[in-house]
Amino acid sequence: MKTLTDVTAFVLVGGLGTRLRAVIGEETPKPLAKIGDQPFLRLLLEWLGQQGIRKVVLGTGHLATEFATLLTSYCPAGMTVSFSLELEPLGTGGAIRNGLPLLSSDPVLVLNGDSIANIDLNRMLDEHLSKGALVTVGVVQVPDSSRFGTVRVTDQGVLSEFLEKTGDAQPALINAGMYLISGEALSLLPEGRSSLEKDFLEPKAAEGIVRGFVADSDFIDIGTPESYAQAEAFFARFLK
Repeated sequence: MKTLTDVTAFVLVGGLGTRLRAVIGEETPKPLAKIGDQPFLRLLLEWLGQQGIRKVVLGTGHLATEFATLLTSYCPAGMTVSFSLELEPLGTGGAIRNGLPLLSSDPVLVLNGDSIANIDLNRMLDEHLSKGALVTVGVVQVPDSSRFGTVRVTDQGVLSEFLEKTGDAQPALINAGMYLISGEALSLLPEGRSSLEKDFLEPKAAEGIVRGFVADSDFIDIGTPESYAQAEAFFARFLK
C-alpha cells in the first residue's frame, strides 16, 4: 500500500486574492498572508510535512516571484518544493494540467493554497486506494455554510452532488479543497483554462464516480477579510 511519502502534493497558489488586498496589500499573494508572524503557506507546508508529504509542487501565477524569494527560508526539513508557473491565468483545472510534467505520483494530492482542514490524509489515501477511486474529495461539516457551496455524500461514500451556495446560515457538508486525483483522472483534465470543480468534478460527480471522504475537523479559508481575521485564533487551536 502506498503512503503519503510516495505522493506529490500540488498546491494552488496562483489566484489573484482580490478580496483580501485591502487587508494584506497589493504585493502580497494571499497564501503568503501572515497568520501572526508566519505566512499561511508555511503553516500549510508544515502540516503537510507532519502528515508525511515530502514532495510539493506550487502552482504559481500572480506574484509568482514572491514565492521563490521567500520559500527557501521556511521549507520544512526533508521536503522538496518546485514551481509550476502559469504564464496566463488558467483556472484551477488548467493550473493542474499545466503542472502535469512535475506530477509523477499516482494519485496526486491537490490542495487549495488558502484553506486548511485537519483531515487525516493517510486515512483518506487508504480509502481512495482501497476503493479504486478516480477522485476522492476531502469533505468537512461547517456550522455556517452561507459562504460556501455544499456537497452531498451518500452512505456509500459517493459524492453525488455539488450544490450552489444559498446564503443560508445552516450546518452543511462542504468541499474542503483537498483532493486525491488518480493519474487516469489527471489525464482527462482539458487543455487550457478550466475550473477543477465546475468543469471536471461536478460532471464526474453527476456520473457517480467521485468519492467524498468526510472528516470531523475544523476548517478555515482566508479568502475574505472576515475569515482572515479569524485565522490566528483558528491556528492557536489547530496546531495544539
